[in-house]
Amino acid sequence: MSAFGDILRACEGTRIHFAGTEVATKWLGYMDGAIQAGEKAAHDICKKLSSEGVKLSEKKFTEDEEEDPMEEVLAKPFKQSVVELYLPNAKQLFRLLLAFAIVFVVIIFRKLKKAYN
Repeated sequence: MSAFGDILRACEGTRIHFAGTEVATKWLGYMDGAIQAGEKAAHDICKKLSSEGVKLSEKKFTEDEEEDPMEEVLAKPFKQSVVELYLPNAKQLFRLLLAFAIVFVVIIFRKLKKAYN
């Protein structure tokens, strides 16, 4: 995809705009790249619409803007319920299922042994 990134980014004159981590100018392949490419595509679409006379928001986008888009998002405390606290993770669940399978096999083996004796 990196070989065609420049072609996908250059969408002047078309009504199709590609946005995603594959067409990011930096952080290619990461979530930050997808966000950056989405913002650029939105900017290009807004610029195209405003040139056609469509009134848009007053917020301006500059490509050299270095502010962190996540700066204004405040972290909220994460609360887990009692059930979520004691649910097993994948490794614990696998061990639990393995233990049940072993017990099941032992019980079946004993029943078969009694049946043939």
